[in-house]
Amino acid sequence: MTLYICLRRGWISNILIFLWCLGSGKSAISSFASADFVNESNEDVCSSTATRRDVEGPFYTDDTPWTDRIAPEEQLEISSNRLVVEGSVIGRNCQPVGNVLVEPWYAGLPDGEGNLYSSKQGGDKRYRGRFYSDADGNYRYVQTFPEVYQARDIRHVHLKFSAVTPQKNHTLTTQMYFRGFLPPKYEWYLQGRDSQIVDIFQIEATGERKVILDIILDVDGIPPALTTQTAPAEEPASFSNDNPSIPPTIKLSSDGLLCLQV
Repeated sequence: MTLYICLRRGWISNILIFLWCLGSGKSAISSFASADFVNESNEDVCSSTATRRDVEGPFYTDDTPWTDRIAPEEQLEISSNRLVVEGSVIGRNCQPVGNVLVEPWYAGLPDGEGNLYSSKQGGDKRYRGRFYSDADGNYRYVQTFPEVYQARDIRHVHLKFSAVTPQKNHTLTTQMYFRGFLPPKYEWYLQGRDSQIVDIFQIEATGERKVILDIILDVDGIPPALTTQTAPAEEPASFSNDNPSIPPTIKLSSDGLLCLQV
């Protein structure tokens, strides 16, 4: 029977694993140094400004479809149209807030009558969606790049995050803006709103674009527990060693934990 100790990925777990490798020989250190670990430390997010509230606007509706692909499929099929939005929802104590209801809506390509926002009534629900983050507060969805319109000529996305925690129910309504698409006339409005402004990254492999919007809610998150699990004699399906740079005694679980064989 093989025992694995699993740690959530982040700078603390990276240090612990490095120290473990230090006692295991230079080959393990070399493998660890070359591995493509992602620093997902909530402390880095929490050191930035808390997410600001923003106006909801007149186009919100609470009966949007349950989907994380919030544009017509014929538009999303073109990779250059796709904008991947992802991030983490954490609390004021820098711990994850899980199972948060996420509701984005925005102005997309106009319909036949020139409307950029879909109607609040009827079956037209383009450029709207709702879904839940995972238990660790991570969320991801796909949309197209927002359009501008005469009444508000800055590209933006409306988002609502609703959380149920032991302390209270909490809802944050905010907006996302894009660096490089901030007209000078809005400088006064965007002062102090750095937590709402995202950088756009190009994903070379797919041709789509990506942004990361981390959210800090005014509630306490729940610390993720360190877990210990016993692996069967055969390699379980939930573990993957596809990355050859990771030594055999360090494994990546499917839920993002770093697992050490002891």
